[in-house]
Amino acid sequence: MHLRLGLLAVAGAAVGAMFWLSQPAPAHQAVDVPIVINEQAIVSVQEDAVASVVQRVSKAASSSEPVRDPFVGTWTGDCGDLVQCDLKIEMVDKAYTLELKIADWQNADNVVCRLNGSMHISDDRQFLAGKMGSSPLSGAFLRGEGALELHDVPDMDCGKPFALDGIYRILGD
Repeated sequence: MHLRLGLLAVAGAAVGAMFWLSQPAPAHQAVDVPIVINEQAIVSVQEDAVASVVQRVSKAASSSEPVRDPFVGTWTGDCGDLVQCDLKIEMVDKAYTLELKIADWQNADNVVCRLNGSMHISDDRQFLAGKMGSSPLSGAFLRGEGALELHDVPDMDCGKPFALDGIYRILGD
């Protein structure tokens, strides 16, 4: 059995998710079974054979656990030779705090420079904008697949130029 996922949208806004279960039919052919889930629960199920799976998916979709904020976490980027860059983003009182740490490439405890910032999320929840270091307007844009793109980060705040703008990847557990 295989599970595929697609998003449902109405007038450009996501309103739910659609899952397809590919289930072998008696003649060993794959049959796609659409299952539509929104905030209330299951809207339609077209196959009784997958009812138990639907209940488990529905329970997971309606759990009371908060959805992870896509910006919050620790990100890492390539910011130059012989250094490593880690960006830590946290949510504090409806605003985001950012700490960009540039450290020796072999020893993360040997910090070369540290920049701090405060940003707010856009109305479409796709980017952060605000102050980073001495720059009055910096930005962080979601690029999907665990990628974030930084723009207009003041590289000379550290005394020498580093390549601080660019793609940062989320660090996993």
